[in-house]
Amino acid sequence: MKAKYIMFRDDDGHGIGYPVIFSELMTHKEMAVACSNKRWGVFGTEIVAVSAGFVNTATGDCYGESTSTGLKANPDFDNVVMRQQLGIGE
Repeated sequence: MKAKYIMFRDDDGHGIGYPVIFSELMTHKEMAVACSNKRWGVFGTEIVAVSAGFVNTATGDCYGESTSTGLKANPDFDNVVMRQQLGIGE
């Protein structure tokens, strides 16, 4: 199944990834705004969107880009985090 996603990271853009998977009915920008400025990162740090695109929820493969945010998928990082989130072994 195909879904949209945004990968958030701590405000320095490094560290643990926080993937948010959501329906294609919303834009990436709408979801980024809904999630931004929330202090739910490690130790209450702010989080920032660092990549976005689409994810195959059966395989955890991330690809594409978000036209509404201008962010692109970063498969090298996003696939690893997404597969962990979805419980898909490698």
